[in-house]
Amino acid sequence: MGRLNLMAQGKFKDGFVNHDLTCYSDKIDCSFDLNKECWGITYANKFDEIDGGRALNYVDSPIRFMDNAWKSLRKDGILRLIIMTEPNWNDLFFKRAYGIEAIILLANNNYSALKWEIMEHKRFNNITKEYEIKFRKSF
Repeated sequence: MGRLNLMAQGKFKDGFVNHDLTCYSDKIDCSFDLNKECWGITYANKFDEIDGGRALNYVDSPIRFMDNAWKSLRKDGILRLIIMTEPNWNDLFFKRAYGIEAIILLANNNYSALKWEIMEHKRFNNITKEYEIKFRKSF
Protein backbone atom coordinates (compact mmCIF):
# COMPACT_ATOMS: atom_id res chain seq x y z
CA MET A 1 0.00 0.00 0.00
CA GLY A 2 1.51 3.30 -0.98
CA ARG A 3 -1.32 5.61 -1.91
CA LEU A 4 -4.97 5.81 -0.87
CA ASN A 5 -7.78 7.27 -2.99
CA LEU A 6 -10.62 8.20 -0.61
CA MET A 7 -14.22 8.38 -1.82
CA ALA A 8 -13.42 7.03 -5.29
CA GLN A 9 -17.07 7.43 -6.41
CA GLY A 10 -16.32 5.67 -9.68
CA LYS A 11 -13.08 7.60 -10.26
CA PHE A 12 -10.65 4.76 -9.70
CA LYS A 13 -6.94 5.52 -9.76
CA ASP A 14 -4.26 3.12 -10.92
CA GLY A 15 -1.52 2.63 -8.34
CA PHE A 16 -3.84 3.64 -5.49
CA VAL A 17 -5.84 1.68 -2.96
CA ASN A 18 -9.33 2.77 -4.01
CA HIS A 19 -11.78 3.39 -1.15
CA ASP A 20 -15.48 4.06 -0.87
CA LEU A 21 -18.24 3.58 1.68
CA THR A 22 -19.34 0.27 0.12
CA CYS A 23 -17.78 -2.28 -2.26
CA TYR A 24 -20.02 -1.61 -5.28
CA SER A 25 -17.28 -2.54 -7.76
CA ASP A 26 -14.40 -4.98 -7.96
CA LYS A 27 -12.17 -1.90 -8.35
CA ILE A 28 -12.91 -0.89 -4.73
CA ASP A 29 -10.05 -2.23 -2.62
CA CYS A 30 -11.38 -1.20 0.80
CA SER A 31 -14.57 0.17 2.25
CA PHE A 32 -15.23 1.90 5.55
CA ASP A 33 -17.16 4.87 6.90
CA LEU A 34 -15.03 8.02 7.06
CA ASN A 35 -17.21 9.18 9.97
CA LYS A 36 -16.14 6.32 12.21
CA GLU A 37 -13.97 7.03 15.24
CA CYS A 38 -11.13 5.03 13.72
CA TRP A 39 -10.50 3.89 10.13
CA GLY A 40 -8.87 0.75 11.50
CA ILE A 41 -5.51 -0.36 12.75
CA THR A 42 -5.00 -2.05 9.38
CA TYR A 43 -4.34 1.35 7.83
CA ALA A 44 -2.08 2.83 10.54
CA ASN A 45 1.15 4.21 9.04
CA LYS A 46 0.47 2.47 5.71
CA PHE A 47 0.35 5.26 3.15
CA ASP A 48 2.78 7.74 1.66
CA GLU A 49 -0.05 9.73 0.10
CA ILE A 50 -3.80 10.11 0.56
CA ASP A 51 -5.91 11.76 -2.10
CA GLY A 52 -8.91 12.85 -0.08
CA GLY A 53 -10.67 14.73 -2.87
CA ARG A 54 -13.62 16.63 -1.39
CA ALA A 55 -13.99 14.26 1.58
CA LEU A 56 -13.65 16.98 4.24
CA ASN A 57 -16.87 18.60 3.01
CA TYR A 58 -18.75 15.31 3.48
CA VAL A 59 -17.70 14.10 6.92
CA ASP A 60 -19.34 14.79 10.28
CA SER A 61 -16.13 15.83 12.03
CA PRO A 62 -13.24 17.48 10.17
CA ILE A 63 -11.00 17.02 13.22
CA ARG A 64 -11.65 13.27 13.37
CA PHE A 65 -11.10 13.01 9.61
CA MET A 66 -7.75 14.84 9.79
CA ASP A 67 -6.64 12.77 12.81
CA ASN A 68 -7.48 9.51 11.00
CA ALA A 69 -5.67 10.66 7.86
CA TRP A 70 -2.63 11.60 9.99
CA LYS A 71 -2.62 8.17 11.64
CA SER A 72 -2.89 6.43 8.25
CA LEU A 73 0.09 8.24 6.76
CA ARG A 74 3.72 7.29 7.16
CA LYS A 75 6.26 9.89 8.33
CA ASP A 76 6.23 12.92 5.99
CA GLY A 77 3.14 11.52 4.25
CA ILE A 78 1.07 13.80 2.01
CA LEU A 79 -2.68 14.50 2.21
CA ARG A 80 -4.32 16.23 -0.75
CA LEU A 81 -7.77 17.76 -0.35
CA ILE A 82 -10.10 19.89 -2.39
CA ILE A 83 -12.06 22.22 -0.13
CA MET A 84 -15.40 23.64 -1.18
CA THR A 85 -15.79 27.11 0.27
CA GLU A 86 -19.44 27.49 -0.74
CA PRO A 87 -22.36 25.12 -0.03
CA ASN A 88 -23.32 22.55 -2.64
CA TRP A 89 -27.07 22.34 -2.11
CA ASN A 90 -27.49 20.00 -5.11
CA ASP A 91 -25.68 17.18 -3.29
CA LEU A 92 -27.69 15.32 -0.65
CA PHE A 93 -24.55 14.14 1.17
CA PHE A 94 -22.79 17.51 1.39
CA LYS A 95 -22.26 18.51 5.06
CA ARG A 96 -20.56 21.94 5.11
CA ALA A 97 -18.31 24.41 3.33
CA TYR A 98 -15.17 25.87 4.90
CA GLY A 99 -13.34 29.13 4.55
CA ILE A 100 -9.67 28.74 3.73
CA GLU A 101 -8.79 30.39 7.05
CA ALA A 102 -10.63 27.64 8.94
CA ILE A 103 -8.59 25.00 7.11
CA ILE A 104 -5.35 26.79 7.99
CA LEU A 105 -6.42 26.77 11.66
CA LEU A 106 -7.28 23.09 11.37
CA ALA A 107 -3.83 22.34 9.91
CA ASN A 108 -2.07 24.35 12.61
CA ASN A 109 -4.21 22.17 14.79
CA ASN A 110 -5.33 24.03 17.78
CA TYR A 111 -7.84 21.18 18.11
CA SER A 112 -5.62 18.08 18.24
CA ALA A 113 -2.10 17.03 19.17
CA LEU A 114 -1.57 15.74 15.61
CA LYS A 115 0.11 18.39 13.46
CA TRP A 116 0.16 19.22 9.76
CA GLU A 117 2.22 21.49 7.57
CA ILE A 118 0.42 23.16 4.67
CA MET A 119 2.79 22.76 1.76
CA GLU A 120 0.66 24.69 -0.71
CA HIS A 121 -2.85 25.88 -1.28
CA LYS A 122 -4.28 27.41 -4.40
CA ARG A 123 -7.61 28.24 -5.91
CA PHE A 124 -8.65 25.14 -7.82
CA ASN A 125 -11.87 26.33 -9.46
CA ASN A 126 -12.94 29.97 -9.64
CA ILE A 127 -16.55 29.14 -10.48
CA THR A 128 -17.17 26.81 -7.52
CA LYS A 129 -14.60 28.60 -5.33
CA GLU A 130 -12.73 25.44 -4.43
CA TYR A 131 -9.19 25.25 -3.10
CA GLU A 132 -6.67 22.47 -3.56
CA ILE A 133 -4.58 22.02 -0.42
CA LYS A 134 -1.54 19.83 0.06
CA PHE A 135 -0.69 18.90 3.66
CA ARG A 136 2.32 17.06 5.06
CA LYS A 137 2.21 15.04 8.25
CA SER A 138 4.48 16.66 10.81
CA PHE A 139 5.46 16.02 14.41
